[in-house]
Amino acid sequence: MKHHFKQIYLSLILSFFSINLLISQPSIIQSNNEFAFSLFNNISNQEDNNLLISPISLSMGLTMAYEGAKDNTNLQMQQVLKFHQKQDVIHSEYKKLISDYDNNKFMNISNFVIKQEKYPFKEKYFQTLKDFKAEIESGNFIDDQNRENIRLNVNKKVSEKTNNKIYNLLGKNDIDQLTRLLLVNTIYFNAEWETQFDVKQTKKQPFYGLNERIFLSEFMSVTNSFQYFENEKIQLVEIPYKNSDFSFIAIQTKKIDDFQNFCNEIKFNDLDKYLKETSKKKLNLGLPKFEISNQYKLKSTLIELGMADAFSEAKANFKNISSKKYLLIDDVIHQTYINVNESGTEASAATAVIIREKSMPQNIIFNKPFIFVIKDNKNGNIIFIGKFQVAEIQEY
Repeated sequence: MKHHFKQIYLSLILSFFSINLLISQPSIIQSNNEFAFSLFNNISNQEDNNLLISPISLSMGLTMAYEGAKDNTNLQMQQVLKFHQKQDVIHSEYKKLISDYDNNKFMNISNFVIKQEKYPFKEKYFQTLKDFKAEIESGNFIDDQNRENIRLNVNKKVSEKTNNKIYNLLGKNDIDQLTRLLLVNTIYFNAEWETQFDVKQTKKQPFYGLNERIFLSEFMSVTNSFQYFENEKIQLVEIPYKNSDFSFIAIQTKKIDDFQNFCNEIKFNDLDKYLKETSKKKLNLGLPKFEISNQYKLKSTLIELGMADAFSEAKANFKNISSKKYLLIDDVIHQTYINVNESGTEASAATAVIIREKSMPQNIIFNKPFIFVIKDNKNGNIIFIGKFQVAEIQEY
């Protein structure tokens, strides 16, 4: 897992974006929220620094791959993505969700696909992707220079779609001559607070991190009424954005030592319950300004969550993408950015699902003289060494 970040710690504040009108809406929303916390729990357990993921970006990229999966590969992806409906229902709900975000002035979603030219894909699969409003292009991953041009063009397009906040999604070694398909999603979000923080009130104050670490951070402050919830373990504040259905939710544990376990265990149902129990309360709110930029390679994480077959040379089944060739997911690269300041929040994400052809086994037949060795691999001791050059069967 690869991370890039500025040293701004947010160890005690667990932050979420909420779309208020969608929390109890279609099953795809419920699935995305369950997937969000499942993935967050897993990565948080391994991450000692700031963390930022966009579950909807990851879900959308992986769902485009899921549309081409069959049998157990399909079932595992369904389970990891927390889909509770049949595939055609999931497809219809995603189609509607993407349409609902068309012309949204706060958040832009885009999907695009690069496929290997002259490869025996099933055309029906790409017709399916058009319901994700995916732009579909062809390219040549086999040729070194063409492959590098594809990589640079994908990075440029992602950068343009995210206001230059995600600028190097694909590294030089992320695609190779066996790459056959790139599924890319981008998300860009930008909104002002309903009640902005006064820049003049921003002051440096201590931020109390884990393991008794103390940081000097810039804290914004404002006095206003917010939706608030508190119990014996946590405090939650919901901060609305101006003229939108979006809000920023921050949760902190009252005891610093409880924070990591809280991150490892919190589920969407917990958040939903907290939000339903909030009430309006006048607060002197202090929130640190922060900026986070992360990149994750999620192959091992998704395998750990239960999506092993999709990455397996032996078991991956994407025959709804191509029936004549054998494909698997090589990796899932996810990059995120967020900047929270006095005026509002700017955030972006990009996901690349890299699909490649399975490696063909190399043929090797020892049909001419050879040396052979028997070795103890525990200590390296050579037990036997010999050569074989005369076969026992008669000569032709």
